[in-house]
Amino acid sequence: FEPRYFEVCPECGKKAVDGECAVHGKVEAKKRALMNFVLDDGTGSIRCVLFGDEIKRLGLTDEEIFSLEKFAEKKNVLLGDEKIFTGNVKSNQLYNTIEFSVEKVEEINVDNLIKELEAVKA
Repeated sequence: FEPRYFEVCPECGKKAVDGECAVHGKVEAKKRALMNFVLDDGTGSIRCVLFGDEIKRLGLTDEEIFSLEKFAEKKNVLLGDEKIFTGNVKSNQLYNTIEFSVEKVEEINVDNLIKELEAVKA
């Protein structure tokens, strides 16, 4: 899905509304993004949310994140891409759905993955 944007305090990272932080008062807020997407591992799918710099680990640049036109161009390249996602699953009370809050995105290293699986098997 297209990224959504919000502003945060440059000091504490908490949400800033109209350039004001609840803790630090008037600040020059930083623009941040969040992205929703669906992960599918072949056995099922789950809606995910990804924040901040981890979005770049999907292979997106700042320009592609903060320009909807550039994002639209890059989005189709991301479809079907394989990565390892780590995070927490929680219930979204507003929509009564399960949501995966992604904390880390990693490239897949097939050789390392095989070694890990062999170590578990042994």
